[in-house]
Amino acid sequence: MIKNLVLLLAVLLAACGGGGENATDGSSSSTWSSSPVPAASRAVLDEDVVLTRLIAGTFAANRNAFVFSMTGLRDVGALFASPCTSSTPGLYGGDAVFSFARDAAGNVVGEGNYFGFNGCLGIGLHGFAIASGVMPSYSLSSLNLAFNDFLIGRWPKSYRFTGTATIHWSPIGYAVLLTGAISDDITGRLLFSLTNFLVDAETNVGGIAGVDELSVSGVITDISLGLIASVSTSGRIFSDHGPSAFYSGQYQITTSGSSSPVVYDNGMPTYP
Repeated sequence: MIKNLVLLLAVLLAACGGGGENATDGSSSSTWSSSPVPAASRAVLDEDVVLTRLIAGTFAANRNAFVFSMTGLRDVGALFASPCTSSTPGLYGGDAVFSFARDAAGNVVGEGNYFGFNGCLGIGLHGFAIASGVMPSYSLSSLNLAFNDFLIGRWPKSYRFTGTATIHWSPIGYAVLLTGAISDDITGRLLFSLTNFLVDAETNVGGIAGVDELSVSGVITDISLGLIASVSTSGRIFSDHGPSAFYSGQYQITTSGSSSPVVYDNGMPTYP
């Protein structure tokens, strides 16, 4: 899988003119195309970004764990109970259970198992993860996860993720960095890949539960489009934990020397 993905990325980079600045990082260049990124392409890429944002937010919901000690704080277990349930709790409402070995400095290494963990964003997480992180006392401040063929449900579809997630929590929110490949669970077809895709969030803005302020940035390679796109946010995007990943605001998509926005208003995207 990884070897094939590397080869595919190399082909796409060559097709985009050698993978220069305009193809991957959204930085300014002396030569810009006057044509916008086609609206149809932005719509497809927006679906990729939405799914990625929801996955990141669900992983970050892991912070509120019940930590139990087996031997002092040397061997530690952590139970993450889903904050939300659904009519299908086996798919969207189970727990995540971790076991760690912890050293004197608070570093932990171990593994985790997700049993339909639901972070109230309509995503169910299922499968095994190799885990490491930092647990200064009885709460995690960061967590590194590695997955192989990890199952992600978003009714009525399901996906597989092979890659890594790095999560950092702060008193006001979280940051999740994702790198890896997303494929269709049924067909096995590779859909898109993520390179250093960061979702940074301030949660419960203004003291209102469920209202988040977000920024997104990173590189998405969409296989169906044959495009490498850089995603960036100049401001913040609001989310209200409703049916949409975003509520209001905008982010920028840059690919092949063109840059165009995706604009959200009342939870609906447009592609001006």
